[in-house]
Amino acid sequence: MKFVTYSPQSVLRRIFPAFAVFFAASVALSAQTSTADSDAEKDSEDVVKLSPFLVQDDDGDGYRSDKTLVGSRTAKSVLDVSNSIAIINRQTIEDLNAVDVHSLLQVGVAGVSQNQTINDDYNIRGFRSLYSLRDGITKVAYKRNPLYDVERVEVIRGPAAMLLGNNSFLGGTVNFVTRGASHKKTGDVQLTVGENSYYRLQANVTGPLVDKNNLKLDYRLTLGYNIGDKDKEIEEEDNKFLGGALGFQFGPNTSFTLSGYYYQDDGYFYWEDFLDYSSTRGGSTLNPKWAVLNPYSTKEFSPGRGKDALWNNKDIFINATFLTKITDNTNFRLAFYVSKDIDERRHVRGISIASDNVTLNRQDIPLRIDANTKDWQADITNTLELPAGMKLDTTVGADYILQYTLQAQVVATPPS
Repeated sequence: MKFVTYSPQSVLRRIFPAFAVFFAASVALSAQTSTADSDAEKDSEDVVKLSPFLVQDDDGDGYRSDKTLVGSRTAKSVLDVSNSIAIINRQTIEDLNAVDVHSLLQVGVAGVSQNQTINDDYNIRGFRSLYSLRDGITKVAYKRNPLYDVERVEVIRGPAAMLLGNNSFLGGTVNFVTRGASHKKTGDVQLTVGENSYYRLQANVTGPLVDKNNLKLDYRLTLGYNIGDKDKEIEEEDNKFLGGALGFQFGPNTSFTLSGYYYQDDGYFYWEDFLDYSSTRGGSTLNPKWAVLNPYSTKEFSPGRGKDALWNNKDIFINATFLTKITDNTNFRLAFYVSKDIDERRHVRGISIASDNVTLNRQDIPLRIDANTKDWQADITNTLELPAGMKLDTTVGADYILQYTLQAQVVATPPS
């Protein structure tokens, strides 16, 4: 059973991930008719009208969305961004009942292919992209990113160093945008049941907590749960998700939002199959043959692992954003992000096949990774009214990022 309602929700995220102070001035001259004030008075529920830093949930039509915050720090039409950006919005995600981003990329964007099944690893325009963005922040994820509280997915295609301030995204990257808290009470529940004892539950509820003239407080609560076996006996799904958001509105010009989640994924999915490319199959370096699946690689095959193979992952993400309108033409934003990923696993995997075409040489790899990121951002936008209906838009931003990763790993060679 599924209940879905749609309402405007704001997403207050941006990033220029560089360990430095960033200064940017963007000048846009365009002839416009001034209708913003009349539109603001039309809807009394939308008290905060900080358009430079907000992208509304209803800015598109159906499966189409028009605006993004990626790369510019302020809301812009995708037509005004130098890179090619494809947006997969909430309606598309719900209609496809997507449980991972690869299900969306197959139908929502061209030029992107899946590189691995065990995490969000993409090939975008021929270049591998190991990392993604979460609300515009570069985020490490050693398993698949959760979709339980995702409002939309933005795919940036093409070199993104100038757009994102990060030269590691040669072919592009994917940005996961979090749902906000809404002043309109809504809720939706999704339950998916499948083969191999597969169950997935996703529940979101949002609405007002306080509604006064000088203070409005909205909330969002998200719960997620997924469990089930896979085709391979060794594999399983096992994850839990708890997320939420609070949105404070202090009068008509100031707001503060706090959102975050805790995601624990104890599922195990890794490569068990192995390809047979040895010369006993009739191939050689000078005369290669097509690689084929080794006949010993069956559904029950596991190269030395028990059913309780270890791969535990804890993922924490927190975002706090303060917005205020200093004057009628000047807006200020202050944001703080925390991202933490703890990954513990032990992989016993086949690494090569002996010449007898039966013996499998193996590796035993215990591994722990602790990745941490803290990001502080500040932005000021100003609009200068010019004669003849012209406007001069200026943005000044600053960024400070602290990122470190601890890793402990041993590679052992057990008996073949």
